[in-house]
Amino acid sequence: MSHVKENISHFPCDYVIKIEGRNRREFEPKVCEIITHHAGKLTPHQITSKRKGKMLSMTIRIVATSRAQINAINNDLTSCPVVDFIL
Repeated sequence: MSHVKENISHFPCDYVIKIEGRNRREFEPKVCEIITHHAGKLTPHQITSKRKGKMLSMTIRIVATSRAQINAINNDLTSCPVVDFIL
């Protein structure tokens, strides 16, 4: 029986999360709340936002500590009603 490695990345590592949703007042705070819950406090230099018509995209850079952390962030963002896409 062989063991399959779960992690192909070395942790901790820089990790970029791209999120899109409708340009609503609650979008940015909710996304930041979710990521802060898993990755700690965010600083303004970690966040880039772009508005295009009715859509808003955010790029957030974190230091990821494990595959489990990344999966938890993605699961919470996926289940968030104000998030349309995660890239």
